Amino acid sequence: MGSYLKVNLLTKETRTIKAHDGTTMQKILEIVIGRLRAINKQYFALQITDTLADGSKIAHWIPNNYTLPDTNQRYPPADKDRPWEWNLKIRFLPNNIQNLAESDNVTFTYFYQQVRLEYFDTLAEHMDIDTAVQLGCLEMRRQFKDLSHEALNKKSNINMLENEIGFDKFIPRCVLDRARSREIKKLIQTNLKQFSVLTENQCVYKFFEILSKVKHIGITPFHVKMGDLEDAQSIELHVGPLHGISYKLGDTQVRIDFDSIQAITVEPTCTYQTRVILMYYITGVPQEERLDLFAPSVYTALELASLVDGYCVINTSTKTTRITPDSEGAPRSLRTKGIHPRTHSMYSTNRHSFNGPGSLGPGIPADLQRRSCFEMSGHDMSDMGPTFVEEEPDYAQAENDDWFLPPEDLKILDPIGEGQFGTVFKGHLMLPDSQTHTEVAVKTLKEESSISDRDKFLAEAFTMKKFNHPHIINLLGVVQEDRKPPWIVMELAEHGELRGYLHRRGSSLTISTLLMFTEQVCSALDYLECEHKVVHRDVAARNVLVFSDVVVKLADFGLSRHIEEEGYYKASKGRLPIKWMAPESINFRRFTNASDVWMFGVCIWELFMLGVKPFRGIKNSEVISMIESGHRLELPAKMPGPLYQLIYKCWSYEPSDRPTFKSLVTSIKQLMDNYSEGGSGSGNALLPPTKPPRPPNFPTSSSRDSFRSTGATTVSTISDDVRQEDLARNLEEQRAQSRADGIWLRKQESESRHSFVPSGSPSVSGGTGSAPLLRRRITLPLNIDRTHDEVYKALTALVQKIMDINQILDKVRAEDFSGLIGQIGNNLRKVLQASDNECSRIVEQGSIDRSQVDMAQKVMINDMKEVIESMHDAQQLSSTTRDQQYRQRLLMKMSTLAKDGKSLLQAVDYCRSQSILYSPNMDRSASVGDNPTFQEGEPVGVRPTARNLMGVQERCAYSVDLSRIRTDGLLERQETMLRRQSAPPPTEGASS
Repeated sequence: MGSYLKVNLLTKETRTIKAHDGTTMQKILEIVIGRLRAINKQYFALQITDTLADGSKIAHWIPNNYTLPDTNQRYPPADKDRPWEWNLKIRFLPNNIQNLAESDNVTFTYFYQQVRLEYFDTLAEHMDIDTAVQLGCLEMRRQFKDLSHEALNKKSNINMLENEIGFDKFIPRCVLDRARSREIKKLIQTNLKQFSVLTENQCVYKFFEILSKVKHIGITPFHVKMGDLEDAQSIELHVGPLHGISYKLGDTQVRIDFDSIQAITVEPTCTYQTRVILMYYITGVPQEERLDLFAPSVYTALELASLVDGYCVINTSTKTTRITPDSEGAPRSLRTKGIHPRTHSMYSTNRHSFNGPGSLGPGIPADLQRRSCFEMSGHDMSDMGPTFVEEEPDYAQAENDDWFLPPEDLKILDPIGEGQFGTVFKGHLMLPDSQTHTEVAVKTLKEESSISDRDKFLAEAFTMKKFNHPHIINLLGVVQEDRKPPWIVMELAEHGELRGYLHRRGSSLTISTLLMFTEQVCSALDYLECEHKVVHRDVAARNVLVFSDVVVKLADFGLSRHIEEEGYYKASKGRLPIKWMAPESINFRRFTNASDVWMFGVCIWELFMLGVKPFRGIKNSEVISMIESGHRLELPAKMPGPLYQLIYKCWSYEPSDRPTFKSLVTSIKQLMDNYSEGGSGSGNALLPPTKPPRPPNFPTSSSRDSFRSTGATTVSTISDDVRQEDLARNLEEQRAQSRADGIWLRKQESESRHSFVPSGSPSVSGGTGSAPLLRRRITLPLNIDRTHDEVYKALTALVQKIMDINQILDKVRAEDFSGLIGQIGNNLRKVLQASDNECSRIVEQGSIDRSQVDMAQKVMINDMKEVIESMHDAQQLSSTTRDQQYRQRLLMKMSTLAKDGKSLLQAVDYCRSQSILYSPNMDRSASVGDNPTFQEGEPVGVRPTARNLMGVQERCAYSVDLSRIRTDGLLERQETMLRRQSAPPPTEGASS
């Protein structure tokens, strides 16, 4: 007779197994664990549990060689209406838990969840508040690994943890009731910051470390008697992977290793006790030793025997059981004496007992529903093995069969792209009741895909089947063949994905067309929100398809989920589009319609940037920090100011402050009505928006040079920086600086005295105007021969390179900036090497003070870093309204680098003047290369400043150079660019 066995997992899922009467627990385990993709299956076992009337729980481990009839016979349910609950648990552990984490993270994580559930069930009431909060914060950190310091400083995130997620998911309710909410919040905030540097596995190790101070983890205790039956002595026997079988007899600690166990026998006695005989060898002793133990019940005896036997099989080379055949008859003989399994268990009915992995999980999560364990079937299954029965919606048996298409009606053609689960092909579909074909798109599943991937793949089709909207892609059907992956058939988008379309046609698209696309995407999302309560979770330009020059449709519902009454969906771990996600989705993996609104704003930014990805070239971790600090994406050049104000509201940190899709549709339609190219109402359409409210921690304009710009910037400075009066003031300042630099340069070239900056005078911030920092003059010889001065040559080459680049800076593409700045980097490296070589040569001739040279090198290295950062800014924002402004800023940074090179040359000359062998007309032909430690491509002398530069070069892929010391013409290029910026804004209807 066959049966359906439902096994509960710690992940709050249930696996239903169809098995015949001869199926062993081992076969059932293999099926269940196979879905978990755990490697070390030998650590798992099946456990049956029941809750008694007083709230206490009892549990029994089922030996792997038992069948379902054996289990029913030896553990009969006392109440047929309340059968045993079957649970998959970890019973055995390896000697090193960290090795398990590295080799089999699935099993490691499963064991951790098992320990946490046992901690909640048995230890919580006796745990002090500080320790309980620490354990809870470790789980918070493990789940919400992207929760940054900036996010923790926001009160709203702590409130979300308390009110929407719930502290009781991490800290036992009995602990929370003993402290005030304010105290708990403060402890949580402090501990989360303390644990913010830990990885997921490190959080688990720390959890075990803290919990092990309260109770041992990995040790299963048994209260048994030892010796003769008449005068047996009570002991507590411990069984675990590290200590084997151990007990304390008086003052003596006795230990028996698993590899010394030769045989295990379970024998009934004349009382209600069962004898467990362990036969083992002691190292160095030839004869076999015997340990007689008396268990309080046959079930305790059998579980002790099976636990020891399991460790023997796992930890030794011989994989055969040690339990003798005589032990199989013990349960039947005792059952005739009226012993009932629900009143005899190795587990104490005290809820606060904690027995390690052997008993971890005497309880099941409270929210697991009680399910029937056995549902008898009338079919004979004696010749079949165990099979897995789907618990998810059976997409193969949908509401009706009209979404299934005959395979012969579909013809697969060429591939047109890659999908989440496989390849997307172009195909021909025979239309029903006709002999004509229509072009379709066919999403296929990879041959090697798992059952889980198949479920997700069909779930996408099942989700799409419910939608009927003009701007949501239409599902035509599913093709399902036996033993083959299914195919999803959809209408074909003529122009493909929106990003590719924008790359090809973006320059020809009008703002009216882009606004129309915006409204269509927004109306599709409004339909999902209002009609189906669905969150898309992946709103991006790559998931919008272009069907014609006037129609786009939302697609790719592989991540879409239905929202229940709670109003949110909690995502599991996996690859998620961080750069498009809202802060609460990043921090807590919570997805709502409000988080879709945030993603919609990013998608429309992509649209008006003509396919440029958001935060291009920036790491996800940096994006998270930027969003928490208040940075938002820059205003695209083509985007109307009112629309930018609208999507900026979509990026409000608080979800409740964001508009709904219904209100967005209304606002966008109004904007479309007011906007017509060349019309009277479009005069201000291209102007930047008014200044929006400052987000938290918003940098002020005074600190605009202090933050590292990474492709996104604050919008509060947009309108300020482009005002005409600001441009005029900046231009005048640049002209004044240029005149001052020219006077200074001519003076330096004509004077016979050379000045340089003494120690501590210049700032190493690398700011502009470092030339006037001369405060103390050093008298140097007039007639310096620069013929063989390698430092001078390198500096001259650097400045010349900068001047050459400035001549073409406003003409080259932003993508080519890297190569140009790389040439500057190479030249600067030569300057630092030459100055290091010269100072090393002088040091060999006598003691000198080279601190001035070191300081000047640091200034130039810092200048180069700012050049690189400014180059990143100019590249990232080349498609925005601030393109010319950031090119001008890059020019200024390069000018600063050239001017600070003169200070380095003066510092080197000062070192030369200190040398007693210094001669103004000496031959310096050997100044570079004479040092025997010099290697090509490596600075001479272990100079920390040069090594700092090498780090910058490795990170940014460039090096540096210096040039002619004349810098008069550098600011002329700045004036030209500023004049262009100060020109009137584009007239009505002009292209941006």
